[in-house]
Amino acid sequence: MALRLTAITDVDRAVPTEPPRPAPEGGPAALASLLARAGGALSAGDVAGWRAVFGEAGTGTGDVHLRHHARKLMAQTALGTTGTPARLGPVYAAVADALLGVLEDEPREPVLLNLVGVAFYELGAIAAAEPLFAAALRLDPGLTHAAGNLAECRRRRRAGLSTPPRAVGAAVL
Repeated sequence: MALRLTAITDVDRAVPTEPPRPAPEGGPAALASLLARAGGALSAGDVAGWRAVFGEAGTGTGDVHLRHHARKLMAQTALGTTGTPARLGPVYAAVADALLGVLEDEPREPVLLNLVGVAFYELGAIAAAEPLFAAALRLDPGLTHAAGNLAECRRRRRAGLSTPPRAVGAAVL
């Protein structure tokens, strides 16, 4: 059956009866502020400060997509932090803990599953990281890097290597 086209009538041109929706609270400016504060906390080595800003990202806006984007960017930024194992260990542990808290509420989020898997991998917990990467891939088979992350975990396990070469887990304990 072919599609049917209709003509625009005067009724279709009528003014909408609902008022326009307001823009989501927060928006790009609020997101930029959160990210700047989180980055500043990381630069200062203030893991508790990073955790506080991450917590604000979860409550500071009614827009679920903005919350997700803020959390994802904060986690990615934290996982990209450089430094000594003594500095990185607490950061990666904070990322893992923060993301696990988010995943308790919404466990079907493949990007966050992959990111928490990366945090565990870097902490030397390959046994914890591997099922997270597998779950992320089940939810989104096209997820960038998750397949490679899972393959690396499996390769290391088959080789009898329990921790990655630069694991920072000892710095947390």
